[in-house]
Amino acid sequence: LGAVEFDRARVETAVVDFITGRLETILRDRGYAYDTVAAVLAIQSASPSDAADRCRALQQFRDSNESMADLATAFGRAANLSDASAGTAVNRNAFTPFDADLDGALAAAEQQAGDLMERAEYDQLLAVFATLRTPIDAFFENVMVMDSDPVVRTNRLALLNRFVALFRQFADFSSVVS
Repeated sequence: LGAVEFDRARVETAVVDFITGRLETILRDRGYAYDTVAAVLAIQSASPSDAADRCRALQQFRDSNESMADLATAFGRAANLSDASAGTAVNRNAFTPFDADLDGALAAAEQQAGDLMERAEYDQLLAVFATLRTPIDAFFENVMVMDSDPVVRTNRLALLNRFVALFRQFADFSSVVS
């Protein structure tokens, strides 16, 4: 008998899609909102139980935290404006107070988020995300992201890239409907 040949990448994609589809059905059958499930499953995870844990935490956070809709809106706005070509490095000399406030809040959240993700302490992680509501709202209300000064514009895009990347460690919040 000859060796069986197949397209490994295609088969792997098909298997992942099948498992993700089954997991989506299971999570929906457990009563999680369709957009909670979509947000969590948009982030690839090797562990279905981890995805279920993130669904539970996100649904619980949504049900008990009035800032969730605002965070989802801010995330969507940041994701729409973010530009990967701007990177994440900033020139702090070109900061306004609102840029500096967001930078400081992001640095604190980033420092905590890695450990919380690693330990799967998702309730605490979402509480850290909630601390970003005030600085991201103030940022959007008081600065022009697409400033005519290229240094200022790149700084602001880098801040938004960091904000989006932080949240996307856990879920794609743009999938959450308020």
